[in-house]
Amino acid sequence: MRRMYSSPEHQNKIRMPRRLLYYSSFVILLFASIPPARAQQSPLDTAAAQTVDALARAKQKRVVVFDFTGPDTKVTALGRQLADDFSAALEKSAPALRVAKRSRISDAIQHGDFALELLSDAESTLALAQDLHVDVLVMGQLMIDREQATMNVSSYRVRNGKGIAAFRVTWHLTEQMKELAAKDLTAPEPIGYLATFPQAAKNGYAPASCIQCPRPQFSRKAMESKIQGVVELQVVVREDGRIQDILVVKGLPFGLTLAAIKAVKEWRVKPATGPDGKPAAVRQLIEVGFWFP
Repeated sequence: MRRMYSSPEHQNKIRMPRRLLYYSSFVILLFASIPPARAQQSPLDTAAAQTVDALARAKQKRVVVFDFTGPDTKVTALGRQLADDFSAALEKSAPALRVAKRSRISDAIQHGDFALELLSDAESTLALAQDLHVDVLVMGQLMIDREQATMNVSSYRVRNGKGIAAFRVTWHLTEQMKELAAKDLTAPEPIGYLATFPQAAKNGYAPASCIQCPRPQFSRKAMESKIQGVVELQVVVREDGRIQDILVVKGLPFGLTLAAIKAVKEWRVKPATGPDGKPAAVRQLIEVGFWFP
């Protein structure tokens, strides 16, 4: 399927960085070392208290904690448990802080066509956080070296992706933690039942193509923030040309991801064909571009 751009004349297609927050004014924060925990306080609790202080200084009250990733970009059972614990620690440290239930992430994914396992880039994470109507998102990167775990916990403004604070937590790995770290929860692409559909442009399956593909609309906030880029969607194109089962592979903030989904749902396409030349249902990657004239 051909690529879709808000301005066909735009020739220099500058992609947003995949795993970095993308504003030129973003300041790389030096990780603050967490002081030794007090007798009754774990390093994670100390990091939560430090984060609460930073959010108070930044005058931010609504926060959500995403699954902590790592090593690499994997989501493990340990990373998910640490995110649960950190979210609870934030609530405990500051009852006035409005910490979004982490179950809301799954609910938003279900209703907004995001795939949780594909939220490995900053754009998709930021776009989802904006759908949750929070001020701050917290992310964690976990590193393991033999008997020791180190985690960098960072908080970002959802409005513009700028960093607020970053802290480093280090602790000794227990056997239970090692077992959780070995459980990889990251599903391979494509997710779930999409794998049952043949992939377009492979094994004799010709890809679907556009008949009438209206351009998505820029949101006012995206225009004001001068956001450009590409939304990548993994979709199923049925035998009758209908597009459904949309999953976000790479999103953009300020409503552009949802604008891309809305536009694609209205597209009329010529269905893919199988090796026998007949219409066939396939899975296909679609890129929806947002570019200024």
